Amino acid sequence: MADAFSSNGLFPFRIVAMLGGAFGLIALSLAIVGLYGVVSFVVGRRTQEIGIRMALGAQRSNVLRMILANGISLATVGVVIGMVVALAAAPLMRSLLNGVSPRDPLTFVAVALILLTATFVASILMWPCGASKPVGFAERLPAA
Repeated sequence: MADAFSSNGLFPFRIVAMLGGAFGLIALSLAIVGLYGVVSFVVGRRTQEIGIRMALGAQRSNVLRMILANGISLATVGVVIGMVVALAAAPLMRSLLNGVSPRDPLTFVAVALILLTATFVASILMWPCGASKPVGFAERLPAA
């Protein structure tokens, strides 16, 4: 079977396709880890604010909604900017793609949904008032 690929001249194209797919998955993984880091940083910076809100009687669901809205809005801005750049760069990729449009809507929607889902999960995981990571009021309040 390896002889069939090399004799037809398809082997180099197949290797390039596999490497491109692998690098694409690595890039997507790095983007997800980066989103998690940004959401973690933003929520960590707001821990005192969250503590004050909770101490003043804010409902846990309202605080979670605030954190989710903040994370999703950051990710949405990033996804929109990324899509504009990708659409602008799409014609440059035309020669590397075989049988796929460089502006394939399914790919764009799938990547956007994956990144927004990752942001949603990161926001929930980094929520300091959540059941998975309980933090006392004394730890959230600023030092007097």
